[in-house]
Amino acid sequence: MKGLPPALRKRYRYVAFEVLSEKRLDGKKLFKVLRETMLSLFGEVKPLGIELKYFDGRRGVIRCYRETLKDVKFGLNLVSEVEDSKVAIVILGVSGTIKSCLRKFVGR
Repeated sequence: MKGLPPALRKRYRYVAFEVLSEKRLDGKKLFKVLRETMLSLFGEVKPLGIELKYFDGRRGVIRCYRETLKDVKFGLNLVSEVEDSKVAIVILGVSGTIKSCLRKFVGR
C-alpha cells in the first residue's frame, strides 16, 4: 500500500515557546492545560493537530497544522495557570522543521 503523495500530506509548523513561571513545570501537565484551553476555544469541530514535541521545564516546541498556526498561538497566549502556579508563555518563533526550531529558538 502506497502512502499519500507529498501534495496531499498535512503540513506542520513547529512553535517554540518559553514558560515564565514561579517553578519548573511538568510538560504533560502544561500540555493538558493547553489542550483543554484549545478545546474550550474551538471545540472538537476544528482539529488543531497539536503535539508537544520537546519540553525541558522552561522551553518547549509544539507541533501543529500549518492552517491552524494562528489559533495555536492564540491559545498559547491564553494559558495563565498550570497546577496552581501563575505562568506566562512567550512565543519565541515558528519554523517548518523541528531541527531548525530547536537550533534557532531553543538552543539545543
